[in-house]
Amino acid sequence: MIKVKFNLRTKEKNKYGKVANNRAIAINMIARWDAKKLVYATKMVVAPQNWNKHTQQVKPVLSEPNYAQINTNLKKLGDAAKKVFLTLDGSNNAVEPHQLKEALDYETGRIRKPYSDPITYIEHFIKEAPKKIDPVTGLKLAENTIKKYKGTQNLVNEFAKTLGKPLSFDNLDKAFFDSLRAYMVNNKGYGPATVAKHMTVLKTMLREAELSDLKINPAFKSRAASSQSGESGFAVYLNEADLVKLNDVYLTGTPDRVRDLLLVGCYTGARFSDWGNLNKALSANGKLTYHAQKTGAKSVVTVIPELQKIMNKYGGKFPVMMTNQQFNRDVKQICKDAGVTDQVQFTEVREGRRVTVTQEKWELVSSHTGRRSFATNEYIKGTPTISIMAVTGHRSERAFLGYLRLSKEEHAEIQARRISEIEELKQLRNKLIAV
Repeated sequence: MIKVKFNLRTKEKNKYGKVANNRAIAINMIARWDAKKLVYATKMVVAPQNWNKHTQQVKPVLSEPNYAQINTNLKKLGDAAKKVFLTLDGSNNAVEPHQLKEALDYETGRIRKPYSDPITYIEHFIKEAPKKIDPVTGLKLAENTIKKYKGTQNLVNEFAKTLGKPLSFDNLDKAFFDSLRAYMVNNKGYGPATVAKHMTVLKTMLREAELSDLKINPAFKSRAASSQSGESGFAVYLNEADLVKLNDVYLTGTPDRVRDLLLVGCYTGARFSDWGNLNKALSANGKLTYHAQKTGAKSVVTVIPELQKIMNKYGGKFPVMMTNQQFNRDVKQICKDAGVTDQVQFTEVREGRRVTVTQEKWELVSSHTGRRSFATNEYIKGTPTISIMAVTGHRSERAFLGYLRLSKEEHAEIQARRISEIEELKQLRNKLIAV
């Protein structure tokens, strides 16, 4: 909690060493919190004999005709300091004196804010993003998070040019969000997931703006700005037969490394951003322990024989990483060469219409396929959901279930297999009872 008080900057003395009571002296505001202090100039002055240090106000005397206005201004400044402190403190980050001073300068109008509309605010938001600390993980924002912010910034800047009028916080109304959504679908060809991603990022920025006491049209909290995609996008997983094909195909050079990296993802359930950190993982008792770059969550992975084989191939380590773009560009051809060519059919929304699509599985493989494959294959094996989540680092079962890529037919097969297992147990029990 912040404590605010006011006092005189100093008691200036004349050349005779006596206090110059008839000389106006500056009033300072002193703010203290968590063993920190900010001395903030109020830009108001008073003669020392007219200052009441107990009430921290100017005395109501004839020699200070503006005493009432000064006291009112001091109260306003104190209230402003408490207000901006609460806003800064609400971010769960430690409030530093320079941050409070800057916020007060903006609040009092001493310094003009570097933004006045959504375009300039988003620019400011992204500029400040590398300095922010995630209140959940305690870590700086990931580069990929800031990259998402920039992608939405480019979209909003591009869309704003089509409006024919300056974009303001006030005109972020229902019509704006309806038009933005239509622009993403009709002009950009974005699917529901991409539309939802940009809406989510934009709403994050606007919530932050509102916390900074900017007056935002409330439409961004309405259904018009919904960030729900309606349904999860279609994605494939590599089943055990696919993994055998990938292990068996002969490859050399970079294609060989890409194949091995994909298998590492399939055998560990790690995100692409963590594959390169597995070499730093703590290895003991046939297990690898590492902390996810994205969330900081701890994961422990069992080194199965197939994974150990890959490590042995690289001298007890994992393959050298490459960029996500290069990996996604090369992995599809490698899966095609390995014979991962089963046809898959799915429906998705394109340009606002639902269409049926048929593709070969290799065309849909990406870096994230490894993580989905691990989760789905472990689920098929009967590994408890909570145990799989402990490896993948998912915090909620709902988020985890989004990674399972089973078709309805595969779910039916799992059910049939479980029924068969139960029947076998019943028969075994009956035999034991008969004996």
